[in-house]
Amino acid sequence: MYAKIIMMLMLFALPVMANDIYVTQSGADLDLDITQDGQNNQVGNSTTASSVIGASATIDIDQVGNSNVLKFDVNGANYTGTFNVTGNSNDIDIL
Repeated sequence: MYAKIIMMLMLFALPVMANDIYVTQSGADLDLDITQDGQNNQVGNSTTASSVIGASATIDIDQVGNSNVLKFDVNGANYTGTFNVTGNSNDIDIL
């Protein structure tokens, strides 16, 4: 009896999928492209931001979905960045 109930509950469980990416880059001439599609994806988090330190960086980050996190620190002489976030309840912090 209990096995049938557990099996039925497993059939109704929704999968939770997320991509967690942490970047720590030091050096010149970085070209970084990240695309995340879905919910609950992260580039960095509330305690550990992704970071780039260097002479030249080009960063393109796209997040499509709800409840995504984007925490990124950039420190360098030349920087070009494109951050596209589409969805609701996203948390973004770029320094």
